[in-house]
Amino acid sequence: MQSTSSRLCLLRAIDEHPVIRNKMNELSEAMAHLITAVALDASLGGFEALKSELLRTDPCFTPHTYNHALSTMLKLATTRNIEDSGCILHHHVLDALNCGNARERCFVLMNLLFKEPRGIMFTWILKRSPLYNMRCLNAAVVAAYHARIAHSPVLCTATYRQAFLMRTIEHKRRPRNLGEFFVRRLPQHSAVPALSHRELFMHKDWFPTRQGLTAWKTGRMQWEMTELGTQLSCAARNGNDVVCGTSGHTDAMLAFCKVFTCYDLRILTLICVVWLVGSDHHSICEVLLASRAHGLAYDCQNAEEYTADMLASLA
Repeated sequence: MQSTSSRLCLLRAIDEHPVIRNKMNELSEAMAHLITAVALDASLGGFEALKSELLRTDPCFTPHTYNHALSTMLKLATTRNIEDSGCILHHHVLDALNCGNARERCFVLMNLLFKEPRGIMFTWILKRSPLYNMRCLNAAVVAAYHARIAHSPVLCTATYRQAFLMRTIEHKRRPRNLGEFFVRRLPQHSAVPALSHRELFMHKDWFPTRQGLTAWKTGRMQWEMTELGTQLSCAARNGNDVVCGTSGHTDAMLAFCKVFTCYDLRILTLICVVWLVGSDHHSICEVLLASRAHGLAYDCQNAEEYTADMLASLA
């Protein structure tokens, strides 16, 4: 089995790599642009999905309406739930996108792209962004995705996930009992990247913080495997750790981020490794297997070695 120390060293090396950080900056800048574009479009009356929140009475643009729309988008970007890894307050969202760690930024991307049930951000990307010069978006991918859901009666996150995810899950799992659940909490010093002041603020009133534990409900805490399936069984035979199954969050992040012009499969896979393995939701091979469905040339070999080689290959 892979050692904790070598895994932590690899995760920190990924997190600190300049190519990874530059890509994370590009993705975060793109999301910040989209948040403001959606808010402006809604405040001008062009985007019906936010109409009920704005309660518009004046057809003309007003700063108050724009600020209300922007505040709504920032609230959708976070759950404000301390048990969610990377969770921050809504008024910290833009700050996190500007200079936050990879976990906070992925948390915001996740919520706006494929977690928020109504799918407001992605609906805007598919239906309204072609009307604007959004250089952060790949127009060809946006058009192709829009064509996939053109005849869907309801546009929401569930529809988008059904249309865009690869869904290669073969494993079976069940919830852990409470006795096993709590002893698997992640120590704060083992989290990669280190907790930011925004995340620590969320932890300030949580009692076990004094014991150096995170409040997060991790994949390792929640699930135990009952059946691995073909790919995970092969990966386990090759000495890879298995935590809770092939990563659905990786599948979703890769699928939904394809609309960005800065999309890069290898770099985004490495970002998912930091985000999900660094928060103890998945093992490295579980992230790589999800990425394999999107074209990554991973074949169940030693996941740490494969990931280290992929990192070393970055220009």
